[in-house]
Amino acid sequence: MFSQLETQLTDKLTSSLGVKVEHFTRNDTTELQPQLRLHYKVTDDHQLWTGIGRAVVTPSAVDSTTDMFVLGNAIASIPNCDLSQHPSCVGMYPAMNYTAGNKDMDNESVVTWDAGYRGKITDTFSLDATVFYSEYDNLRMIDDGRWICTYGYCEDGTTLPGGTAIFRNSYSDNLIAQSYGAELALFWQPTEAINFNTSYSFIDTQSECDSRYRTCDTYLNGGYKALYDHQPNHYGSIQMMWTLNPQWQIDWWLKHKGSVSSSLEYYEAPAITTLDLRVAWQQKHSWPLVELVVDGLGSSTYEDMPNKAPLEETVFMRLSWTTL
Repeated sequence: MFSQLETQLTDKLTSSLGVKVEHFTRNDTTELQPQLRLHYKVTDDHQLWTGIGRAVVTPSAVDSTTDMFVLGNAIASIPNCDLSQHPSCVGMYPAMNYTAGNKDMDNESVVTWDAGYRGKITDTFSLDATVFYSEYDNLRMIDDGRWICTYGYCEDGTTLPGGTAIFRNSYSDNLIAQSYGAELALFWQPTEAINFNTSYSFIDTQSECDSRYRTCDTYLNGGYKALYDHQPNHYGSIQMMWTLNPQWQIDWWLKHKGSVSSSLEYYEAPAITTLDLRVAWQQKHSWPLVELVVDGLGSSTYEDMPNKAPLEETVFMRLSWTTL
């Protein structure tokens, strides 16, 4: 259910107050998601706005109802070891890491405040600037966990062959995060046939765990905290759209994402700059539109983030026909 009230407070100031009420059958919860926005019209060409709002998302099926098992080995001291027979007194035992789903997790939520300015500087140049701050609650992580079976003996009194060890942990909702940043977008149309869209974004995210999680500052809790903390801070792009004539169009889009540095190699990522190209032809409106699209023009294979699927230059053609 959604309701919204828009009010003209003055000739220049407008408010918008809305609330969304959602009931989720997955975990039988009901959430309120309010939003308040103010818009101030300084002049016809210059406007200010600000707002605050809340949004939620339920735990996924993987987080709440799926158990995962990883088989491996554990290195541990040999009980009652005779140093004359085993100089190191250390042995390798079969082991399993068991991560349990958690049906009792709360919904993830975020409260965001933002403010901005939108202005038409000239007939051909305008800009849009935004600052924002967000607080996230009940984010997913993996708890500290514990060994429930060691040397083949388990907490419930059962025994396992071969001295098998089992480490059990589960998903939890004890991670919180804060992010802040700014965005700047510029639009410039030097001629009727050419326009440029330029944007730059800065964002910084920091997360923390409940105080009882001693290992939260490492990758041991499933790496969730480190994943939030090691995100690129800088994003930029320049897009040009050029109508050569009524039949031909050429567009290109240059994108850049900053690097990520970390003492943990797993989270390090280089800066990435790519160029996308689109060439389109349409003889007249009743004819099909033919487009040649190149994503990552001239790019060698790269990973958007460490250990993700490799990306490379992609070329394809697209044909569309509108009968209107």
